Parts: sequence; C-alpha cells; structure tokens
Amino acid sequence: MRCLEKIASGERKMPDLRYGSAGGRLGAQALYVILENVIRNTAKHSLKDEEKWVNIYMTVKEYSEDLYEAVVWDTCGSANRQVGGKLLVKYLNDVIDDPIIDENGEVRPANWGVREMLICAAYLRQIPLENIEQRPLDLPLLAAVCCLTDTSRVLHHSCSL
Repeated sequence: MRCLEKIASGERKMPDLRYGSAGGRLGAQALYVILENVIRNTAKHSLKDEEKWVNIYMTVKEYSEDLYEAVVWDTCGSANRQVGGKLLVKYLNDVIDDPIIDENGEVRPANWGVREMLICAAYLRQIPLENIEQRPLDLPLLAAVCCLTDTSRVLHHSCSL
C-alpha cells in the first residue's frame, strides 16, 4: 500500500512539517502557491491519461546563512516535451525571463501560473514587486532545470526562499 493510501485510510499519520519564512503566514502561503502551481502544471501538462499517481518531491538546501534553495520536481519525464517549438525547460525559462509588464505597459496575458510562482519567489526573498525585473545575481528567483537521473529526465522548478 502506498504511503498516501495509508494516510488516507488512517493507518499512518501525516508527518508534522514546520516552515518559517519572511512574511510569516503570507510567506507560507507564497510557498504553497509555488507548490500548487507545480502540482497543477504537472497534472495539466505532464500526466498521461493512464497515470493515476505522480510523485512530486521537494528538497531544501542552505545556500547561505539566510538563503535557502528549494527544488521541486515530478517524475513524469516531461523535460523532453516540446512547447511552442522549444524544449519545455527552455520555454519555461523564457517565460520566467520575460518581463511581467510588456513594452506597452500592459500586463502580459499568458502563463500566469509561472508568473505567480515568480511573484511568490520574489516575496519570499523580500524583493518588492517594483524590483521584480531586477533579478538577483546570487541565486535565481525561479528557474526550470532539466536534470538527468538514472531512470528518467526530471523537470526541476527551483526557487530561492
């Protein structure tokens, strides 16, 4: 029986998790928004019809004294997928690098899930919205990275906390 099935049946208790960040409860909500978008994007764009389960993982490592890097990924093997004539990783990073406001002063209408993750990552780094286009040099706010594993290609969404 899978872990989630054991939790759903009451056989196993969900482990308590503790999380603290800049912004208190809003910081926690920002992390939830990032995770929700990864899960949504996996379900919408990566799952095959016959798949009922997907594994989504998250690791957190200390980058410096007050900066952590969170990496979230799924095991759908979607990194080889083409979107708009580009590999998914390249497409996502292009979306991340596009300014939220276009050259006419209008909000870009597409890819709001990725932009929402970028805004939340900026909030977690305590970067004001008016400075969101000035990306930090030490660790990207948000990046899609293709990582080869023994069994498949895994798409990582990396954001700094």
